[in-house]
Amino acid sequence: MKKSTDWYPSKIADQIEIANIWVEAFAEKGDLWKIPREAVDEFFDLAMEAARLYHLVQDKQTRTIVIAADFKAAMTRMQVKARDIKKRYLYIPPLTEGDMARLKLRLKDTILTPSRAPTAQAKVETFLLGRHELGTLIVIAEGSSADPANDGFRVCYTVQDFGCPQPEQYSLLTESFFTRRKRGRISFEPGDSGKTCYFAVQIENGDKKGPWGPITSALIP
Repeated sequence: MKKSTDWYPSKIADQIEIANIWVEAFAEKGDLWKIPREAVDEFFDLAMEAARLYHLVQDKQTRTIVIAADFKAAMTRMQVKARDIKKRYLYIPPLTEGDMARLKLRLKDTILTPSRAPTAQAKVETFLLGRHELGTLIVIAEGSSADPANDGFRVCYTVQDFGCPQPEQYSLLTESFFTRRKRGRISFEPGDSGKTCYFAVQIENGDKKGPWGPITSALIP
């Protein structure tokens, strides 16, 4: 599963926790970090209201549909304000690495992760869409579909008269397009109806290419 790169936590309990941390940190260092007092006060109020409603929705005796809706709205307002403060006043001096860790923020990664060549193989399955059109579905034939090296797909194809032998070399698939979508469509010329289209897919990751998948075919409607 791809790891989220968003700094803001997705779980409600974690959002409440980070709000409490920020309230304490802003009270101590808000002026030093040059966060306007009105922004700090607004965040304090939003955090207090979210915490109050959080306790109410946690208790079966006090939780109602209205309280739950109010709590959801309060959490949204608090998140919007937190993101606004982070964007305007954080990630800039005079915050230290220790401050960043305290606020549960991540320093920007300036080191590029080396990309590698894909190892999975893909193939094209087709379905009818209309006259002179084929729908395409790219399926991982071998390897993991979740591999981050599977950045996109180079779909190569060629059209031949019905009954002609299948191309034996991938270089004979003279048409191609790149896509990151597994579903797509190809439109053909009216004169191609009744001919055979041969497909093959090569997974790409930048300038790195994976192994070719099997050549498949479909009759053009």
